[in-house]
This record gives sequence, C-alpha cells and structure tokens, in this order.
Amino acid sequence: MEALIGADTVNTVPPATLDAYRDHGQPEARLAQGTEQARWVLEQLPRLGIDLAEVTRKLEAAGLEQFAAPFDRLLAALAPRP
Repeated sequence: MEALIGADTVNTVPPATLDAYRDHGQPEARLAQGTEQARWVLEQLPRLGIDLAEVTRKLEAAGLEQFAAPFDRLLAALAPRP
C-alpha cells in the first residue's frame, strides 16, 4: 500500500488492510520512487513465466470481492429506515 501513496491519488482498501497499515505503515509520498527499477522488473516477468495480465485479473477479482461486502453494508447503513 505504501508504494501507492502519491499526490492526487485515491486508494480504497479493505478495513483490515487499513487497520494493519495504521498499526505498521509509514505514510510518505512514494508513487514516483523507483520507477526505473519497476520498469525493469516488469520487463523480466515474461522471462520468468509470469503473465502480468493474468495476475492483474486475479488481484482485481480478489479486491472486488473484499470490497463488495463492506460496500453493501455501507449502503444498508445509509438506506432510509421505514
């Protein structure tokens, strides 16, 4: 999560992740740090048999699954009561 901290960004995370970050994180703008190394690492992935598109799909699906239930609870809490 720390690597995603930067100006003009929004990062939604599951409550458990945010709690862990509050306990152990060190906030600092990092998004623009290490970009050359990051590009090099990404270039190495296919050589290592890692399909970035597939990894991205799996992470996105897991993230959506973890986001959906808390979001539904939020909407229920905001809904007008009869």
